[in-house]
Amino acid sequence: MNFVNDKCAFVEAFTHILGKDVRSQGSPNGFFAGIMAHGLNLGIGLMSENSNMSYAELTNISNNFLRPETLKEANDYIIDKMAELPIFKHYNIKEDTVHSSSDGQGYAGGLAAACKDYGVNI
Repeated sequence: MNFVNDKCAFVEAFTHILGKDVRSQGSPNGFFAGIMAHGLNLGIGLMSENSNMSYAELTNISNNFLRPETLKEANDYIIDKMAELPIFKHYNIKEDTVHSSSDGQGYAGGLAAACKDYGVNI
């Protein structure tokens, strides 16, 4: 993630939920750990146990910075940079058509899964 961030600065998309005039600013490594914790379905508890990030720091990042709108914006940073690569045009099968690939693997998501991660019953 550090390599990708060096190329497109996607962590700039992760703004605090309350705006820019707040003391709490996340670190790139904190964002990477939070993204990995949720993306790999580990949760922030297990990630904090197996990294140098504290549970409190990961909770802060998860609650205040990792939101659907900031994740989408970070993804847009990455995709826009990928589209600038010379090889990108060779993957266009049909002009004006978006193509993708998926392995079909899925994980539970949404509010119920997020609450389960924090031990909250809904």
